[in-house]
Amino acid sequence: MLLERTLHASLIVIFLSSCATPAVQYAEVGKVIEIERDVDSIPLALSKIVVKLRRLELLGRVQGGWLCVDQGPLEWQGGRINIATEEITEIFRDEMVKGGYPIVGDPNALFEDPEMSKAELLVGGSIKSLEANYCYPNIGLGDASTAKGGVFMEIDWQVYNTLDRKVVYQTTTKGSFDSQDARRDGSFLIFSTAFANATQNLMAEPGFYKLVTRPIDFAEVQNFKPIDTNINELAIFKDSIQTNNDRIAQAVVTVRTNSGHGSGFFMGNKGYIISNEHVVSGAKFVKIITSTGRELLGEVVRTDKARDLALITVGEARIGLPLNKSIGIVGQDVYAAGSPFLESFNLTITKGIYSSLRVSDRGFELIQSDVQVAPGSSGGPLLDENGNIIGVTVSGVGRGEMGINFFVPAKDLEKYLGIY
Repeated sequence: MLLERTLHASLIVIFLSSCATPAVQYAEVGKVIEIERDVDSIPLALSKIVVKLRRLELLGRVQGGWLCVDQGPLEWQGGRINIATEEITEIFRDEMVKGGYPIVGDPNALFEDPEMSKAELLVGGSIKSLEANYCYPNIGLGDASTAKGGVFMEIDWQVYNTLDRKVVYQTTTKGSFDSQDARRDGSFLIFSTAFANATQNLMAEPGFYKLVTRPIDFAEVQNFKPIDTNINELAIFKDSIQTNNDRIAQAVVTVRTNSGHGSGFFMGNKGYIISNEHVVSGAKFVKIITSTGRELLGEVVRTDKARDLALITVGEARIGLPLNKSIGIVGQDVYAAGSPFLESFNLTITKGIYSSLRVSDRGFELIQSDVQVAPGSSGGPLLDENGNIIGVTVSGVGRGEMGINFFVPAKDLEKYLGIY
């Protein structure tokens, strides 16, 4: 009787083993380094996932029937293709969200996704090795969806900084998943779970966490809490603008985002920059480029969308330009400074006249001038004949008329941005 039971158990073990798919390599899943809510972080998005395999490269074996009888080799048919489909993108997004990572973008967007412009880091992956063994137990019944098996993959990751315009991080992670329970759409579920595990291993790397999180050396400013910029501490220029060219060159900057560039300028002496709200375009961090080519990291601390103003800080003391808060005189010479069209055209200065002080349809004042500005000049200063700031360039107003441009008066900056 004992011998009969032993033989029966052995036969069951042999039967079950014959129904199992061959094992793939195992990849341990590391502990994800989660981002806490009070830790500042950089918005990121998935750019693409590419399978970097040769066409007909051997992946593993295909089996069929309840006994998982070998049906032959499993070969990669696609060549080098982008597999960042909605499903894969959503899996990557879900893993990032669970870890507290600031993922942006809508994988279900039918057209251009405006949220993608907020991503300062773009993540891309290249699957350089892939093992897969699948069994389709109901294939004889015409069911090619139900499957079980295992997948192992190795992914080369790259992270591209849209502000620096270069790859800033590279690493390789592994992921695997094995399931001997046959499920509908099982082959994709197994593949996607292995991909999710490789993504978790990316989030387990201290280097990736350090890249996405950014320690802030200066306190984040709350809305309309007064900000001390020493805006009124700088003596007004009384000499000609030519005499103050060096100070102007030090103060006028290019503001770069992942969607383009605009202009800005230092004011006060505590490292604060004025630009346009539409230039920063919802970004929390921007790249500040001085006239000497030095690049600084700027944090957007306040915006006024209605008046198209933005306040940026670089966290270090910088001498800016003084403000002339007088109304101005019609007919006086004025100068616009900025980076029109291209970043390489930084510190372009054009001359015009103060035409009028207008009231916009929203009820606030704007300086009208015929001084020439162009895309890229937005956020730059309007200067008087001595080089003092009398306004901030705004774009998208009056473009239909040649020689008609508008500027937010300098006297309104303190009130609208809450600075002193």
